Amino acid sequence: MNYDCNENNENEARINALRQLLSNTDHIAIRASEGLPSKSYENAKAQRQAWRNELTSLETGSPLPEFDVESEYAEYDDETSSWEVVDKPVNAAEFLVGLLEAYE
Repeated sequence: MNYDCNENNENEARINALRQLLSNTDHIAIRASEGLPSKSYENAKAQRQAWRNELTSLETGSPLPEFDVESEYAEYDDETSSWEVVDKPVNAAEFLVGLLEAYE
């Protein structure tokens, strides 16, 4: 029983730490949403997504699935209470380059 209490305390501490990390980087995400991304935005965006995934995993008790962080991301489905691995969308520039290459 004591083990469960320690595990719960560790989870709560990690949840609080993740929330603080997200709060500390909100300004980067807000600036980017206003059209003023910083040079570190892409790194911060990926790190924030990893923190959100870990936070959701801890809060729901549903372990995060393994996935290729370069081409996929994990998305939590509240209806099924499970994770789904999804292909990352192609950004507009990559899409246009791919489209042009397809017609060359």
